[in-house]
Amino acid sequence: MQLGLTPNPNKGKFSLSLSGEVAKSYQLHLLDLQGKKLFEEVLQPQGQSFVKAFDFSHLAAGLYFLRLSDGARVGTLKLVVE
Repeated sequence: MQLGLTPNPNKGKFSLSLSGEVAKSYQLHLLDLQGKKLFEEVLQPQGQSFVKAFDFSHLAAGLYFLRLSDGARVGTLKLVVE
């Protein structure tokens, strides 16, 4: 599984992309630096690639983490909001 986040840094609007060996379902969490869960969603990609746009423009500028898990694997991306 390959994860991508574009653009990064951003103003809270970005796209998350998945490619490669994509599972049927993922749990997505947006976390702050203290590990507090700010957002949660279940993603269900179709096929070998997946792209979803997000709008978190209400977030304060800073560093956040996007954590994606399929139950067996976990991927974490740094998200920089300016």
